[in-house]
Amino acid sequence: MSTAFTDTYIRNLKAAGRYTDAATLGLNIQVKPGGGKYWTFRYLYQGKRHDLSIGTYPAISLKEARARATNARYELNQGQLPSAAWKPESVLTKHADVDRPTFSEFAKSCIDNKKAEWRSEKHGAQWYATIKQYADPVIGDKRLDEIDTDDILRILSPIWYSKTVTASRLRGRIEWVLASATTRKLRSGLCPSSNGLRQMG
Repeated sequence: MSTAFTDTYIRNLKAAGRYTDAATLGLNIQVKPGGGKYWTFRYLYQGKRHDLSIGTYPAISLKEARARATNARYELNQGQLPSAAWKPESVLTKHADVDRPTFSEFAKSCIDNKKAEWRSEKHGAQWYATIKQYADPVIGDKRLDEIDTDDILRILSPIWYSKTVTASRLRGRIEWVLASATTRKLRSGLCPSSNGLRQMG
């Protein structure tokens, strides 16, 4: 359903479903069966519909969600895939003038922003656990633009044959974090996890 959002309206939403802001093109709020709420920006790109996560409510207020959606719409109108609307601001702002975030910091912030979309809290916990156990000891303290294929091999090689399913899932999670970092312009080039997997094969 579509209606012009107000703070009171958003706060009182209870029924699970997707609600559309009539006052901000593309802005939606999703209410989960358990009561959690998260913002998305819905748009068309090259004929396909996409939903961009722009944060959870109430951590992200209606005013901020509208600003992020407007920014995403501006990027889209410039011919760019919208991305900056949901970047982990707490990490990026903290390090903007000093240093870039480490893998561990950025991964946690990315997962925090994404986990509201997952139906099971266990799913998010598994992401945290595998990254903390296997990735952080190797690249946790590294800056995102310092991570290379050798690092990925050091993480995956010891478990690739003994824990194949875990290794495969971990590779996908690392790849997602690094791809997000590339989108945020915190690193450049191809994702090293793909290169590392090819070398092990």
